[in-house]
Amino acid sequence: MTAKEFKAAIKKLYSSAYTAAKNGNMNKVKTILLTDISKVYDEYYTSVVNSDLPQITINKLKKNLNDFSKGKSVTLFGEINAKYKQTRTANNPTDAFKTGFDSIWVKHNREYMITESDFVTKKSNNMKAMEEMIDKGETEDNYQYLAVMDGRTRSSHAELDGVIRPANDPFWSTHTPPWDFNCRCTRVKINKPATKVKGGNVKPPKELNVNPSQAEFFTDEHKYIKNYKKFKWKQE
Repeated sequence: MTAKEFKAAIKKLYSSAYTAAKNGNMNKVKTILLTDISKVYDEYYTSVVNSDLPQITINKLKKNLNDFSKGKSVTLFGEINAKYKQTRTANNPTDAFKTGFDSIWVKHNREYMITESDFVTKKSNNMKAMEEMIDKGETEDNYQYLAVMDGRTRSSHAELDGVIRPANDPFWSTHTPPWDFNCRCTRVKINKPATKVKGGNVKPPKELNVNPSQAEFFTDEHKYIKNYKKFKWKQE
């Protein structure tokens, strides 16, 4: 699924979900979000995974993304349902709900989606690069951490700029870019000696698994996956 196809599918589901909610049919909204939009999420996320990875690895990543997608849809419905109940007593409940609905929709389906898909793409590419390093026997080659040194860069990322470590160094298990949401840092192979790690005390968010040797994007600590497991447990 391309980004354009994803946007078209989400736009269509937005219209269906909002219309159903406006008419007070929250059961239909639940079906749209927990079934239809969950499938769209899953298809889009898996489409940006590096397809050159081994199939067994891809299958593990797809399982992780499937749980994540279901959790995202459960979270989306939970917030929209809560907003619907909250706005029933407003002076103008229709307008109040529309404003809240749009805010929630944009947050999960535009703002978060861009960040999430970017992380999935880059992490899977890092996994492929790691696989190639191992195949070529280059795990002891040195790599340099490069931060984008501008006003938007977090200090915890900027202080790592220039650090050089071997590819198999534990440093990269926690600081292979992107190691945080919206991380713009990169790493490049370099023919220079290793340096000491300056900084690095700040660790990745517990919601992300940035280790390129592990077939997982989002951990059980992520809000979406937590919500999915709670929802799944209630259904059993």
